[in-house]
Amino acid sequence: VLLLCFPLGRMRSVYLEMAARPFEELGGEQIVGVREGRSQTVLYLRSSLMDESVYYRLMTGAFSMSTSGELARRYMKLFVYFPIALNPDARSALLISYGVGATAKTLTDSPNLENIDIVEIADEVLEMGQLVYPGSQSPLADRRVSVHVEDGRYHLQLSKHDLITAEPPPPRHAGVCSLYSREHFQLIHDHLSEGGIASYWLPVHAITEETARSITRSFCDVFPDCSMWSGIVFNWMLVGSRGGRAPPSEEAMEQQWRDPRILPELRAVGIERPEQLGATFLADAEQLQAFIGDAQPLVDDFPKRIEDRGPSVDERAFYAAWANVDSSRRRFASSRWVREHWPAALRERTLRYFDEQRMIDNVWSSLTIVERMRELHHVLTETELRTLAVWTLGGSTDQIAAAERLIARGVPRDSLLYYVALRSLANRDYAQATRDYHRLRASRPAEKLLAVLELYTAIMSGDLERAADVVEALPSSVRSDSELVAWFDQTFGISIPRNEPTAPGPRGAPPAATQKPAGARPAGSA
Repeated sequence: VLLLCFPLGRMRSVYLEMAARPFEELGGEQIVGVREGRSQTVLYLRSSLMDESVYYRLMTGAFSMSTSGELARRYMKLFVYFPIALNPDARSALLISYGVGATAKTLTDSPNLENIDIVEIADEVLEMGQLVYPGSQSPLADRRVSVHVEDGRYHLQLSKHDLITAEPPPPRHAGVCSLYSREHFQLIHDHLSEGGIASYWLPVHAITEETARSITRSFCDVFPDCSMWSGIVFNWMLVGSRGGRAPPSEEAMEQQWRDPRILPELRAVGIERPEQLGATFLADAEQLQAFIGDAQPLVDDFPKRIEDRGPSVDERAFYAAWANVDSSRRRFASSRWVREHWPAALRERTLRYFDEQRMIDNVWSSLTIVERMRELHHVLTETELRTLAVWTLGGSTDQIAAAERLIARGVPRDSLLYYVALRSLANRDYAQATRDYHRLRASRPAEKLLAVLELYTAIMSGDLERAADVVEALPSSVRSDSELVAWFDQTFGISIPRNEPTAPGPRGAPPAATQKPAGARPAGSA
């Protein structure tokens, strides 16, 4: 009777589906792999464009741990890009916790590293990582990599490294608090080589203000030169070294941006220039004292200094205020640590890139179309950045890459026009973007953003005749948006009648966008 009544198949048909359903409904993600381990069930979801993978999501215990999408990759890869920039001569590295493999892949992409240790307590996580990086693409297949399926704190005691980084689960998860304690950070410090650098994830989106203060206090108690940096929105990073380091030359610090193996991924995750690395700065050791306050350090004997709840609305507001770009820029400009570690010329150029960092911080914000157009126009005319232009419009470099792979396989270009047009726009190929948006609007004539982008690209290409035709065909949703109409008028001298126009089109001289924008940075300096 028990056998007949046993709920065979319900794990796959009911419980795993319940965990995956929110991501299936919101992003069209589908379950592509399941492994039941000794202590957890590992679930992988995949987001696709047609049949091309866009990104994967790792879930353990019905919790979304991470994705391989570019926004998540940005902060995970920063754990390596940043220390390598400060210490280009690093030869050995240790990664605690494999996750989706993004940090491990960044380590194996770094040509100067000779020995890479990867420690993961769950071998099923390593096995499932083959979905993201199959076969020879896997960082685990690199001959320099040694894989250790064991406890991270235990392995720390075995050897020394020039770079130690980690991306364990968020601190509130069972058994994880010991990977954020002062004793753990002390082990990391003691097993760095002299001048070695540690980088560590601080997921403030998942913890209270008091917990974040305690963890930061623990880290800074061990690393006197501790500093805090922004990976993406509320995924922050703590950095410290053993014994400090002499500052690298500007040429040495920028070598990752000259490496053809590394540069495409730096661009894909929105760290397109060395200046953008510095613009992720939040605070140095002295400035962090205001953040830490009177918080007690998280230590092994007091694990409940990690509070059980997530951050409140007020605490999220506090994090946003602390990471405010204007405050961060002032702290960067006055930081003694920055003066000692950042080459002077690069430091001066970095100050200008905090404006772009503000846009990256807003990437998940709900912006109006006119707010997006203001940001887009700034990026396209004041910088040479491409990925930020894609993000500003809510697009994804992963989707564009998937579309390019589909086109290479013979899928008709017109069936992927949305992504093709976005690529053309980010590449400043305004004439092609205008043609792409015109074809898109043939099937979606009432869509407001497409109409705005067709008009914008026509203006930027200097095709005033096409711009006049677009104005004549604008939907009422654009004409009735007074802020948007005013922006086109003030920026380009384009008059958009509120009602159906009788004499549509640009007025007067050619639009300002066809000339060099006032205050634009010289080519090569952006």
